Amino acid sequence: FLSELVPAEAVDGSPFDDDLGLRWPHRMDRSVTGRPLTVGGITWRRGIGVHSPSRLTWELDGTWTALHGSVGIDDEVLSLPHQGAVVFRVIVGDETVWESPTVRGGEGPRPIPPVDLRGARGLTLEVDMDAQSFVADRADWLRLLLVRS
Repeated sequence: FLSELVPAEAVDGSPFDDDLGLRWPHRMDRSVTGRPLTVGGITWRRGIGVHSPSRLTWELDGTWTALHGSVGIDDEVLSLPHQGAVVFRVIVGDETVWESPTVRGGEGPRPIPPVDLRGARGLTLEVDMDAQSFVADRADWLRLLLVRS
């Protein structure tokens, strides 16, 4: 699971983009607030909780062949006045290989199409806020599994 590996670089959620605003550090196998990862009424044991905007990068050794997983906004936002809206991106090397449409709180998990990692030396996961707002953008990368053939 990708959540077992430490990212080489982490730019954690800072919606105000300064050192005066709130920071949301990523969490492995927990939501960004430290609760169990829950999307679409399903609790996920493995994954990464972040708040937009965020960017996590791993250095790879070229031996992984694929990445599988899902994404969603954590159900913990359902009790809030705003329920979040984000865009997820998977970047291999310098190329964006997958970008979600806007994902909103209350929606079920969205699968990421299998990502080809053959020969890859870097993997980056990004979450950006929707143009409307950054409120309640508690995003979850769910059950990210690295595959080696």
